[in-house]
Amino acid sequence: MIQLSFGCVLNIDLNMGFEEEKVKKRTLFFLSVCAVALNGYVVHADSLEAPSQLVTVPNLPGTGGQLTVVEEAGQMKAILSNITGEIVGVTGQFKSETNTGKTIAFTIDASGQYVAYLDRSSFSDEDRTFTLALTVNLIDGSAHNLDDYSFNWVKVAENTDDDSDLIENTSATEASKPVSSGTVVDSVEKDSSSSASETQSSSTASSSLVATVTDSSNATSASTLTSTQTTSSVGSQLRSASLMRIATNSSAQSSAVTKASQIDQTLELKYTGSINSGEVIKFAVWSDENGQDDIVWYNADQTGAAYVDLRKHRDYGKYNIHTYVNRNGKMVYLNEIVVDVKVSGTVTISNVDSQTGSFDVTISNITAPRGLTKVYVPTWTEAGGQDDIKWYEANRQSDGSYKLTVNKVNHKSEVGNYQIHVYYRGEDGSMTGIGATTVNLPELKASGTVTAINVNDQAGSYEVKISNVVAPKGIRKIFVPTWTEAGGQDDIVWHEAERQSDGSYLAKITKSEHKNGTGKYISHVYYQGLEGTLTAIGATSITLPELKTSGTITAINVNDQDGSYEVKISNVIAPKGLNKVYVPTWTEAGDQDDIVWHEAQLQSDGTYLAKITKSEHKNGTGIYVSHVYFRMLDGSMLAVGGTQVELPSARSYTIYIDPGHGGVDSGASYGGVYEKNLALSVANKLKANLIQLGYQVLMTRTDDYSVDFKTERSQMANQSNADLFISIHFNATGLPSSDATGIETYWYQYDPEYQPKINAAKHNDPTRLAESEILANQVQTSLISGTGAVNRGVRRDTFAVLRETAIPAILVELGFMDNPSDLQKINQDSYQTKLANALAQGIDNWYGAVGSKPTSGTSTQKKSTEQSQMTTSQQSFFNKILPAIQQVSQKNSIVTSVMLAQSILESGWGTSQLATNAYNIFGIKADSSWKGNTYTVQTKEVVNGKTITVEKQFRAYKSLLESISDYGSFFTSTAWRTKNYASFLQATNYETALTSFLASGYATDPAYAEKLKSLIQRYGLDQYDLN
Repeated sequence: MIQLSFGCVLNIDLNMGFEEEKVKKRTLFFLSVCAVALNGYVVHADSLEAPSQLVTVPNLPGTGGQLTVVEEAGQMKAILSNITGEIVGVTGQFKSETNTGKTIAFTIDASGQYVAYLDRSSFSDEDRTFTLALTVNLIDGSAHNLDDYSFNWVKVAENTDDDSDLIENTSATEASKPVSSGTVVDSVEKDSSSSASETQSSSTASSSLVATVTDSSNATSASTLTSTQTTSSVGSQLRSASLMRIATNSSAQSSAVTKASQIDQTLELKYTGSINSGEVIKFAVWSDENGQDDIVWYNADQTGAAYVDLRKHRDYGKYNIHTYVNRNGKMVYLNEIVVDVKVSGTVTISNVDSQTGSFDVTISNITAPRGLTKVYVPTWTEAGGQDDIKWYEANRQSDGSYKLTVNKVNHKSEVGNYQIHVYYRGEDGSMTGIGATTVNLPELKASGTVTAINVNDQAGSYEVKISNVVAPKGIRKIFVPTWTEAGGQDDIVWHEAERQSDGSYLAKITKSEHKNGTGKYISHVYYQGLEGTLTAIGATSITLPELKTSGTITAINVNDQDGSYEVKISNVIAPKGLNKVYVPTWTEAGDQDDIVWHEAQLQSDGTYLAKITKSEHKNGTGIYVSHVYFRMLDGSMLAVGGTQVELPSARSYTIYIDPGHGGVDSGASYGGVYEKNLALSVANKLKANLIQLGYQVLMTRTDDYSVDFKTERSQMANQSNADLFISIHFNATGLPSSDATGIETYWYQYDPEYQPKINAAKHNDPTRLAESEILANQVQTSLISGTGAVNRGVRRDTFAVLRETAIPAILVELGFMDNPSDLQKINQDSYQTKLANALAQGIDNWYGAVGSKPTSGTSTQKKSTEQSQMTTSQQSFFNKILPAIQQVSQKNSIVTSVMLAQSILESGWGTSQLATNAYNIFGIKADSSWKGNTYTVQTKEVVNGKTITVEKQFRAYKSLLESISDYGSFFTSTAWRTKNYASFLQATNYETALTSFLASGYATDPAYAEKLKSLIQRYGLDQYDLN
């Protein structure tokens, strides 16, 4: 017996022979227990006042838990339990009144509690009050502070000489039964009857012993000492502490058991017996190899569970697990078990694909106590005798398994049985074989699915598709020899199929490559392997019927304004081959005197197009007839079909007449005769003549008032739908008298010195200029012929009305007012009638030269298409006002088109300052009868024949609807207005309404009614008239 100075009695019988090694282990283990008991006893001497407290996040009362500090196995342990809220992590600051302390990290135990051990070594022994300030991390990534928790921890040094207590040994034998990995075994308790024989006294001990002498918060590390070193070291610790209490042996035998189960690199221990308050279960764990050099002590939680990290032991095989309880500072032995720790894994084969020559290897249910850095899978074919072995490295999957794909190309493309072995490489570099399996990869034969697709009888073609391609020897090319059955292979062609993105192959067969044969077509398929051999795979056949020459003929892109359309020939079938496609076209009225053989052009989609323009057919209108002929490769011509199109005139048959000068601008004046009056007289006569011929007429002025010649006259024409513009003037040399005589006509000549202000886009337009020249010549010829006047010819100049007008325009000088003889003649009504007749004839001749003259229904047809001239922004404004104006005009007996035109003119399509700022789209002024809001703006008015700018107050509205409604009631808002506008409100069409409007004096601008009429006709606004 060796009596240790700290009170532990060690009995060693050195004469036990084969039992000696066992005694060594037991001796060291006994010393380890003493050291653990000592460690637990010293801390137990401290004083702790730490009541349980509910701590929560101040602004999240549903998030927190119950916090307390308890003494466990001689250590102070902070526990956050009864967790509420979505807490996924806890950290804390452990501090005292005098020390800011340090950060501690909490871990979650098997019971779902967050725990941390408190170390006060960095604090003063005088510190008594401590604080835990915890921070919780929530599942949404946010962090929040819990209520602070304070407790008292007093450091007490307790001295005692009581060493009579001994460690209790309740029961059990040394023998144990090995168990398999992952299974639960019962503990084997020590038998008290055998204890005496195992502790016989002895006077000497010379062998080396292994003991565990240190203890951490959750595990005790191991160290190797001789018996002398152990006695000295442990004794020194105990003496310095002077606090050790040794429990006496207990004769009570524990009936509780310890169970163990292996999960990967963790051994889960569970003591199933009851645990009294203040008791701590401890497990001593070590492997059989190398004695107890890897012994580690593990503290159980309050449920008796602890988790052994097998990586701290690094050994496989048998593990010894001894269970103790720290009961009131005494270490009491409970039981012991032995478990067998193994490395393992399940190896499975899946996705065996004979076509690709591959299969997947999966290693699951992995157990690797030494850690796992790589998983290797050496693989080879059985027939190759490992001459094709390849060490694959498996890849870790998200579920913890490992996976790899084996392809036969890495194994000399061999088939048959494959051997698959699996090895783990541990974190210590060791390699451990886990298991093996085999798989059969069957040999494949060349094959494929052959189908005929996209059979096109009309085009005389089809495609051969080869899918599900299997080619063990690889593919260099795929050939599709094809021939007609009737031809007896005299038309055979070896087509080469092209690989598609989906792995299939396609070969297109067209009968033009097979002498245009019809009937049954036969297609075989051959693979050419990488080594050059040909292998027959399969065949298919289809029938291409004999077809007749045909095509689908349609007229498209009919453009009435441009006078054009296109003839489209689609679904073309030409069994004899197609050289050209002709489209002979003529007007029905012309009786083929204007026939033209157009040649259609082949398009990318296989159709043919021929464009027909009436300018190639004498500008004829009406029915156009187009036939289609195919010219075959053999030169023959075959009629296919035809179509008809009606091309109405693109003209509006509207003429804008501009009586020169007016108002304060009298023009030339001789002998009391004013040019402005002569021009208006001839203009009125011309208007009557044109209306009689079926034309519509607009005028820049209808009375003696001023109209700006620089841009206003041209702008009025540009805003209309007129086809041409004619400005009427009389000449003068500027001298008091002259003998100059004759008539001359002008059309536009560009002059860089005079740039257009409102007609930059069209002033030099080739079509406008060409039609202006034709108009000038037709009118000049007619004037000279109709009056006998001297022909001063057709001339060119850059007059403003010619430059700023966007349509064909001319200016006529009808005689010299400073020539007394001419003045006498041109002042006669009869001569003015001759001038008007000649002008009308010249204009009518122009229509015949550039297109066609008006026919019945022309004006109506044109009106129905005019609204398409609105721009996008104009159409948007129009759509906003139309419903309300239709409703208000019908309710108040106002012609709808007049109301629409007035809103457009006054508001500039809703863009004027008055419209955008005051919603006033009719330009109604705020007179004394108006009680609402007003808006002041500058406006133009005609006073005494002169246009001036004045500042006026206008009515202001809150919306467009209010403006429209006020306009509807304006004309009957007073007794005077009701009487004054009676004729206007009784009108049933816009012409009558505008005449009454002008007569009532509604506007100061004498051209107001003419401007409204121009808008109505240009945009076909009369189609909305309800009366």
